[in-house]
Amino acid sequence: LNPKASGEITAVYVKDGQQVAKGQAIAQIDTTDAYQSLKDAQANLKSAQLSLAKLQEPEDDLTLAQAQNKLDQATQTIATDNTTNFNDVADAFLDLPSIITGLNTIDFGTTASHGTQWNIDYFMAQASQYTSSPSEAKAYRDNAYNAYNAAKASYDKAFADYQAASRGADASTTAALLQETYETTRLIANAVKLSNSLIQYYQDKLTSLNYSPIAESNTDLNSLNSYTGKVNSHLTQLLSDINNLQNHQAAVTEARLNLEKLKSGPDDLDVQTSQLTIEQRQNA
Repeated sequence: LNPKASGEITAVYVKDGQQVAKGQAIAQIDTTDAYQSLKDAQANLKSAQLSLAKLQEPEDDLTLAQAQNKLDQATQTIATDNTTNFNDVADAFLDLPSIITGLNTIDFGTTASHGTQWNIDYFMAQASQYTSSPSEAKAYRDNAYNAYNAAKASYDKAFADYQAASRGADASTTAALLQETYETTRLIANAVKLSNSLIQYYQDKLTSLNYSPIAESNTDLNSLNSYTGKVNSHLTQLLSDINNLQNHQAAVTEARLNLEKLKSGPDDLDVQTSQLTIEQRQNA
């Protein structure tokens, strides 16, 4: 005998050696587990059918209204960002003109040498006398020179763009101006840092040999430290604005796609997957 089911024998209807006919019951297997499996399979099938019905059911008005409200709120946040971002750009340009002008005076003025050469050249020349590596002093000078020129070029363009923009500019214009102002402020911060490094290098070389740096160098360092505090404050605020704007733009995109999906109904692949699940559970 090769039965198609396994289980405990609960009854035997024949005796050893008895003649039997085709289709005659010989024995009975306990059906408890089989019936339970059938009930479970039927319940699973019903669950899959309900899932498909729910998937194909159109979204109710409340769900659509909530999705629309979420999109409206996200869009309004972008409008608020636009005003905030322009204000922060305007705040930056209250300080940047005086900083770039002051940096120009510190680097290319001639007070240190009493009118004979740029200050950065004076500090380089003086430091070169007290170092075994004159090229090191020149590197400090060249870094400050190049950083200022890069910052000034970026500042000139950004300031012109800021002057051409209005407070009521559209979101894309303000976003571009925000990014441009951040990059310009970052370059100015770098120029301030490298000018500070040159003058500090000059002072360190002189004081290491018990020579006194000129008073102008201390004045310049005080000014540069003040510039550092201002540009760092603006960098922090502008970067925060950029990150907030990116997050809010992503929220708008997500809300819009969610609303479109709700309106368009279930995805074809989701329906096909659900139908396949029903077929599999029918077979089970």
